[in-house]
Amino acid sequence: MWHRRNARLVIARSRARKGLVLGVAASACLALAACSSSSSGGSSGSSSAPSSNSGPTNVGLVLDWTWQPYHVAFMYGIAHGIYKAHGINLTLTQGQGSSTTATLVGQGKYQFGFADTSTAVLSASKGVPIKDVLVIQQRSAFATECWKSAHVSSPAQLKGHSVIMIPSESTAQIWPAYLAVNHLSAGSIPVVNASVSDKVTLFVAHKADCMAGLLGEDTLEASLQNSGIGTPMAWADNGIKLFGYSIITSDSVIQNDPTLVRQFVAATVDSWRTTCGNQAAAVALFAKEYPQLSKSAADKKYNTANLSTTCSQLQPPTGITSSPLGASSSAQWDNTVATLRKYAGLTGSQPASAYYTNAFVPSS
Repeated sequence: MWHRRNARLVIARSRARKGLVLGVAASACLALAACSSSSSGGSSGSSSAPSSNSGPTNVGLVLDWTWQPYHVAFMYGIAHGIYKAHGINLTLTQGQGSSTTATLVGQGKYQFGFADTSTAVLSASKGVPIKDVLVIQQRSAFATECWKSAHVSSPAQLKGHSVIMIPSESTAQIWPAYLAVNHLSAGSIPVVNASVSDKVTLFVAHKADCMAGLLGEDTLEASLQNSGIGTPMAWADNGIKLFGYSIITSDSVIQNDPTLVRQFVAATVDSWRTTCGNQAAAVALFAKEYPQLSKSAADKKYNTANLSTTCSQLQPPTGITSSPLGASSSAQWDNTVATLRKYAGLTGSQPASAYYTNAFVPSS
């Protein structure tokens, strides 16, 4: 899997955010849609009425992982009737990693999925019949974070400084691309290997000068634990123009119920815009729904900062012209596919246009 948060909250919060290491099996609970949020209402899975019916259509959305603050946009849209206003009775189901989400959507277990874009592309290239219908995060979360005492404020200044990462995680897979685009040699930056359980702990203990991680997640965890850790450097601002999260659906749903896809995409755009415009209220809703993830002062700081970072990632990376929650950039898609083909094992010769469509994105 692409990434998991450190062991302190590995059961409650960890997730496979960017799953370059694929093949995570779905649990029986997930496969049977028995883990749906009790607060979301409706029934999960693919048993929906035709979208032309007079009442709301029952729709199931399977998430990338267990409940996180960045999922609150869907919860907010349900709680405030946004999905209902678009003719949708939405149920949320926890996930087991973006690759599993892609598989379940491709199998027709859920009409829609919330998944890391790169993982969805890799799954589609291996025959999973899915397509990206809405890029939510136009900026990936990859970042390098260093101790302030290292005096590193640009990629060039990483030379000679050790960087901690997990060999199988997403950052390690894209690390060679980050080095190449910033004209750095692998030999000039010592890598300290870590595991899911000890990556942040080792970094906070200053076992390395820097850490390759994700904005709003492990980089946030580290900075909350020690004020001596500096501001993360987003890879999106330094040449890595990959997407973050997207909405995926199956080729079958696109073909058989395009009206439903259009309704769901429009509702999701409205929900995310409303949530990011009312972040304090959204965080309060998350705390109400999942108090076990909002108990301590550190939890509350994390939840607030996580959502703030998530909303900032709606903006396109430097040099890309596109509107947040609007049609995604064909140039950025070309770059994403080229990067995955060169560094992440994407096979086949399909063009980027085979993996996404902007046809369902509202024009305004």
